[in-house]
Parts: sequence; C-alpha cells; structure tokens
Amino acid sequence: MKGIKVVQVAWNWINESGGAAQSIANFQNALGSFVVSFTRDNASPYKGSEQVKQLHIPYHESTVNRYSYTRSPLKQLAEQTLIDADLIVCHGFYRYHFDWAARIAKQHNIPYWVIPHGSLDPYVFTYRSISKKVWFRLLGNESFSNAAAFIFATESERDKSYIRVPLEISRVIHWPVKYINTQNRVEAKSRVRKEHNIPPNAKVLLFIGRIHPMKRPVETIRCVATCGSDKVYLMVMGPDSDVLSSAECNKLCINNGYKNIRFISPVYNQEKYDYYMAADAFISLSHRENFGYTVAEALLSGIPVILSPGNDLSKDIRHLNCGWLLEDDSPENATRVVNEFVETPGEQLVEMGGRGQKWARAELSPERFKSQIQALALDTVEKAKLTH
Repeated sequence: MKGIKVVQVAWNWINESGGAAQSIANFQNALGSFVVSFTRDNASPYKGSEQVKQLHIPYHESTVNRYSYTRSPLKQLAEQTLIDADLIVCHGFYRYHFDWAARIAKQHNIPYWVIPHGSLDPYVFTYRSISKKVWFRLLGNESFSNAAAFIFATESERDKSYIRVPLEISRVIHWPVKYINTQNRVEAKSRVRKEHNIPPNAKVLLFIGRIHPMKRPVETIRCVATCGSDKVYLMVMGPDSDVLSSAECNKLCINNGYKNIRFISPVYNQEKYDYYMAADAFISLSHRENFGYTVAEALLSGIPVILSPGNDLSKDIRHLNCGWLLEDDSPENATRVVNEFVETPGEQLVEMGGRGQKWARAELSPERFKSQIQALALDTVEKAKLTH
C-alpha cells in the first residue's frame, strides 16, 4: 500500500493453519505488507508466500512451551522491521508473538490492529481456560485497550466478543473469497456423481473441512446415514487431523453398514469447486467457524447451506432464505432439517442457492475487502499522527 508501511505479525503462517493462514494472505494482498511469523521449527512456511516479503522466526513447540516463546536471534531483525512500520497487524493472541508485537508497538507509539480469528468465541474458553484468564489479567487486558482496532469477519464474531472489546474499536469486514465460475455446473454434477457411484437423481450433501472433532464430521455422517431416507448421499472431503482421520470415519461407516457416505481425497482450485456444484447443498455442523471459507465457497457456488449455530456467517445471511440455519446442535434438529432438504424440490433448492450466491458475490469480493481494509489503514495511521 503506497505511503504506508504495514507489518503483519502472525503465529504459524503455514498451510496447516487453514482459514487463519488464508486470511493473513488476504491482508497481505490488500496492504502489500511484510509478514513476521513465529513458526514451529519443524513446519514449512505458507505455500504461495514465496513472493511475499516475510520472516519466519522459529520456536520449539513442547508441552512446557505452549506459549511459543523463542530466543531466536532473528527476533532482533524482526523488531527493527516493526519499529519502522506505520501500522502493525496482529493475528491471534494468547501467545508470545502477540505480546512481543504489542510491547514494541506501545514503546514506539505505533498503532496496531488485532485480528482475533475466533479466539474470543465462548467455545475457546471450554479448554485451557485458566491459562487464558491469567493471560488476560497479566497482559491481554492492557494490550486490548491500547489497540487501534479489532477486525472481525462476521457480526456474530463481534457480538460474542463484546465483553473484552470496546464497540468503538470493533470493525466487521467480511473476509474475501475469489469469484467462482459456475457455468460448468451440469457437466460437473454428472461427472462427479458418476465417478463416486451416486445416482443422478439423488439429493447430495457436501461436507468440506478438516477431519477434526470440532468440525463434527462423525455427527454429520451419522445424521445423514440414519436420517431414514434412501434418497440422500453425503460427500466428505478434507485433510486428516492429528486426532481423527477419514480412514477412521470410513471404518465407522463399514462397521455400521452406512452405504450413502462417500469419502473423497482433498482437491483444490476448480476441481474442488466442481464438487460444490455436484452437490445440492452444503452442510456444516461445526462447533465453531468464526467465518468459514467453505461456507462462503458454497454460497459462491450457488448451493444452499445447512449450518449449525457455531457457523458465524449464519447471522449475516439469515435474511436471505438461502438454506437452513439450525437453532441448536441437537442430532434431532439436524436430522429433521436433512429430511426437509431431501423433500425440497430441486427448483426451490436452485432458487435458494441463487439468493446466497448473489449476496456472496457482492459482499465477499476481494475488491470490496481491499477497499475497506485500505480505507481503515489510512484512517488509523492519520489518527495516530494526530495523537502523537
């Protein structure tokens, strides 16, 4: 961004970080920023970031170093980079990278933003809550009060953060998702279903996400497999996590005689979008998605969505009638909605998907994100000049 030097500070800017890693890349594209990442010493930098000016500071991860502290000599070089910045963008907190950056920003009167990435969601406080409360008392509360802005991806994410973040510095800017060409929908639907032995007249749901308990893939599989309809199939696509794999989920299906579940190896770019277009709707029963790139991609692909309360985009699209937004996480409610989906005529599903697609193309465009982020950056830097 011309005239303003921006430095982003992140924790583990690696592909395994999923949506958070993509968001850092989105901010970089909008601001042309330098990226400093405190990265596990056995991890590889974010793929596609080779052209970005960046510095990865290694730390050794262990049970006694959850804080991700490091004595790496690269910190000195990184600190000088921060001191020369007009604006610092901090991604995530509770760990050393944020406290380090906030300290430097305070010492040198540099304004900084905080991007929570869902870290203030009540679900986050269901584990390691004591250490987080201690962190707030010792460091977090002061760092939060000194921030120039907090940027949230959805209205719901901001609403769930009001106890910790003053409304006057809260901003909601939807993360960007690139345009998806859906002109080959008919061909993609035919090819994908044939490849995975799915009848052409079946109703197909799509789950795309990491195979992790938080995403609730097992609950999703059971819901579709036992809903009582022989007209519905579920396609499951996503990388394994360190606690659950697609092979384990497939074994569950074999042991229980589930015949309508299809497991698909992760694919990318247009091939991935073909799977969206091959489906009649997208389903996410996740405990927590502070944005949900896969939800956004489903909307842009023109298919309805079935979303749990943990999907924060739900509030932003509630008025659209572009799917089913569950009120709770009960299996009974999810099963009822899946059966409603099965009985919904195809033409009505197309209309629902069209409404979601129209909204997503307008609200989630990279151009809109870039314009909003650049305007906020200019405003933040100008205000900082007036106060120092």
